[in-house]
Amino acid sequence: WNYNRSSLGGPDKWSVEYPDCGGVMQSPISISTEDALYDPKLSYFNLTNYNMTSGVNMTLVNKGGHTAEVLYSGSDVLLSGGNLPDTYKLVQFHFHWGGKDSNGSEHLIDGKYFPMEVSFEPNKDNSTEIKTFPLLDLLPGNTDRLDFYRYDGSLTTPPCYESVIWSLATEYIQISEYQLNIFRNLYNEEHQHLVDDFRPVQELHKRTVTTTKSKPTQAPLTTGNSNNSATWIQGYLVNVCICLMTVLYKFV
Repeated sequence: WNYNRSSLGGPDKWSVEYPDCGGVMQSPISISTEDALYDPKLSYFNLTNYNMTSGVNMTLVNKGGHTAEVLYSGSDVLLSGGNLPDTYKLVQFHFHWGGKDSNGSEHLIDGKYFPMEVSFEPNKDNSTEIKTFPLLDLLPGNTDRLDFYRYDGSLTTPPCYESVIWSLATEYIQISEYQLNIFRNLYNEEHQHLVDDFRPVQELHKRTVTTTKSKPTQAPLTTGNSNNSATWIQGYLVNVCICLMTVLYKFV
């Protein structure tokens, strides 16, 4: 399988070999901030050790030419709360980006793409050890009260299992043009630039998107540079999401 829309192995053909990719609870989706329903019972996340830099290792992996993935090991980075059924341990996060600034993210907000999306997954070689940094730098705003959208969906790559709880932050982080171009200069297995590694949005069908925000608001969207500051990356807006496989990757 691949992300080439015109290829026989492209996203529109995934369901031929992977039937779940043709299901009715597929991801990603386009989230309407106006239609997202406020859920007063939806609690905030509890983040443990997301500020750790010592005693941890980060390894950058070219994941089969499909994405850039960072493997995390060392101190346990735990996620709980958010009405999740258990406590989850982070072992990797990865990125989706476009070849141009007008797209790159998998999820859309009010029909608009972002140049990049970062996805945290409790998911348990072409690798390079990289300098560690606090994972809080990849999370927007006040992490004690991290507002998010919630819906039930799937993996965004084959086999597209429909057992994922998606949580998308309502705010965004930023990345500079220089840093974004570093991703765009990675290569896939065919020695072509690794760009546009995102699946087209899928139908919402009868699913409901809920949110922790009583009055959902959206930060200004832009495809150009921003003068706003951020702790680690700044410039272009980046969508942030947490993807939890509730069956395969539960941490006990």
